[in-house]
Amino acid sequence: MSPQTIAHYLLVVSVKSSLFFIGAALITLGIRRRAAATRHLVWLGAVAGAALLPFVGPFVPSLNVPVLSPSDTPARSLAGESNEARRLASAPAPAAVSLHSVPNGTASLSSELSTLATGTSGPGHEVNRMPLLDNASRLGAGMLALLVAWAFGGLWFLAQIVLSVLSLIRLERRATPLTSSAWERALGAVMSRDRGITLLVSDDVDVPLTWGIRRPIILLPREADEWSQSRRELVLRHEVAHVDRYDVLTQLLARVVRALHWPNPLAWLAEGKLRRECEQACDDAVLSAGVRPTRYAEELLEIASALTPVGVAWLAPGFASRPSLEARLRAILDARPTRGRATRLDAAFTVAGVLALALPVAAMSPGERTVSLHHASVAEVAAPVISVMPPLVSRGAPRPASQRLAQHVASPVPAHAALESLGTAVATQLCSNDGGSHSNWNEERYGTKTWNVHWSGRDCAVDLRAEGEIEFNDDLTDIASISPNGFFDLSVRDGDELTRLVVKPAGRGELDRRYTMNGSERSWDGRAQAWFADFLLELDRQTGFGINIRFPKLLARGVPAVLDEITKLGGDYVRGLYFQRLIDGAKLSPSQVRQTLELAGRDVRSDYELARILVGVSDRYGLPDEDTRAVFLTAVNSLSSDYERNRALQALLSRSDLSSREAPAVLQAASALTSDYELARTLVAMTEKRLISPALHPLYLQDVAKITSDYERARVIIALLGSGKLPNSEVAQVIGLGSNIKSDYERARVLVAVADAYDLGDDARDAYLKAARSISSEYERGRALAALRGR
Repeated sequence: MSPQTIAHYLLVVSVKSSLFFIGAALITLGIRRRAAATRHLVWLGAVAGAALLPFVGPFVPSLNVPVLSPSDTPARSLAGESNEARRLASAPAPAAVSLHSVPNGTASLSSELSTLATGTSGPGHEVNRMPLLDNASRLGAGMLALLVAWAFGGLWFLAQIVLSVLSLIRLERRATPLTSSAWERALGAVMSRDRGITLLVSDDVDVPLTWGIRRPIILLPREADEWSQSRRELVLRHEVAHVDRYDVLTQLLARVVRALHWPNPLAWLAEGKLRRECEQACDDAVLSAGVRPTRYAEELLEIASALTPVGVAWLAPGFASRPSLEARLRAILDARPTRGRATRLDAAFTVAGVLALALPVAAMSPGERTVSLHHASVAEVAAPVISVMPPLVSRGAPRPASQRLAQHVASPVPAHAALESLGTAVATQLCSNDGGSHSNWNEERYGTKTWNVHWSGRDCAVDLRAEGEIEFNDDLTDIASISPNGFFDLSVRDGDELTRLVVKPAGRGELDRRYTMNGSERSWDGRAQAWFADFLLELDRQTGFGINIRFPKLLARGVPAVLDEITKLGGDYVRGLYFQRLIDGAKLSPSQVRQTLELAGRDVRSDYELARILVGVSDRYGLPDEDTRAVFLTAVNSLSSDYERNRALQALLSRSDLSSREAPAVLQAASALTSDYELARTLVAMTEKRLISPALHPLYLQDVAKITSDYERARVIIALLGSGKLPNSEVAQVIGLGSNIKSDYERARVLVAVADAYDLGDDARDAYLKAARSISSEYERGRALAALRGR
């Protein structure tokens, strides 16, 4: 992955995270009179959502969202790079050369594309494009500098967190336990339940601090021994509130998120707001216990004025932290806000809101704006294209661009002959280097349709800008017409050579073409036409605007021709579209179905696209024979996403009659699932299809043991119990798996299912009784024991 791609990814995540922070700011503004604990919960949800984004993104389908649309003024082109492009660029030069591929939906795109012009951009003006390579180089250097700065800043702030943790550990080790009976009485007076809190006193702290998650610790300054009993209770009530609310954990999460998003000012705002609301929520807990606000404010002010907080322990919540002291005093003395804890309903709304926002935001990715450049529909325009022309067989070393392009002008030849001889060599040799930018988008703004395509390498660049309604001929080898005020402006640069073609309407259906090389106008002869036709075919293969023209011609040559062309396409999005068109539009024989599945499993890397192809084949053709199902399952095993793998397995289980010989392979594929829900869903489906034979019970039970969700484990066990009689040894194993279920209801449900279906032997009965008696709920324990007595 290139530095440009990583920097672009960080920018996208930062923008997505800002949506959470902005949402939290607006919500807390609207509920500013609610309890501080409720506002803290909202900010915590925003921080948690920002932390979840990088982990949720890989498991949800990508949703392309048009962003940073081009304007009429020149703009920079940000670098993006596809995996397929890197593979092609690094591979040895093949005999058949194709364009550097840029898939519409899978390339890592930046969003600003441009005409890269230094003057008025349009077909009627000569545009200076010589600085194109310099712009791309400066952009790449800028993205690298951004990545380095981001990484150093993130490491610096993470190091601060680590140092703070270490300093707190050092403070804890140097502190001494506080065993005074007065402090024990004060702690007992403020705790509603035993939290195992340890009181320590230290000479190294000046304010009370709370630290620890599993073993909470309250660090008190040595001067605290001189406090009155009432002050001790106030301070401890505040610090115990931090423990009850797990503020150490939430503050640590906020600090980590701020460190990772340190260039984003909204991340700093969120962390500061979370800390402020945290302190005010603990103040509210003190006041809710019946303490007079004026008395509490006096005690807080007196402690703060006498003590100076140290800087080494900034990660731990402190009783009298100065930065928020004035705001805290105002909030304490303000009688209007609501005080108290956040309710379960508040927590439920926050969790639901975070999930409702996290999933679509994580799925968003910078995408293209689609528009029709001819009379096809928008869906047709967004599809990819396949070139039917044979690729060029490369012979010898590539020649300089000046020699190659000059040949197009030297002697006119028929267009089709030029296509056969030129193939895709020009564009490929111009821009096959790794590390360049690759972009393609369509847009319609105020009734004007715009198409922008750009890709570049280390010493080359291709830049296309088109406006208006543009129609191509039936062979997609030339432009047929352009609407009034429209234009098609193409520039190809290789080293110091700049070739440019500007096409615009000339009236009465005619087109005016201006074809130049390094600013010198050349004639539009057969060589130039062949060059442009070849370029259009490769451009079509990259952008996919002509699938409705190309696919029928390919299919007319036979399914093998379509499959062969799919291997030459540039990305999974394009391959996925062609696979879907092949699956839906052709009548594939069983052997062709297998070939389609084999090719998809081998070449399609996107889990989403591959699962969509597999489900499409299953829906259309039903997977009627074992050979086809075996190929299908091989493709399924290449899916890493639990959701997509399970989706494909469900299609396999629901659309075909699997034999007992195939069940082990299906269960093995299901065993790779790590999601409790997805694994349980597949295992239950297999039991319902009667595919789990006694020989498969050991592997099945191994999978059950991996499920941590009480509900999912219980339903999988119950499904197995209902699928047929188990030997006593396996019944005892099932009871053991059920005894690990924490939910009293689910554990009792499993035990009742066992008692209803089996006469237990001595070992199984002992295991049953042990599991039943460990149920804490009296009702559920009685239900499980009654089921056993009923046998």
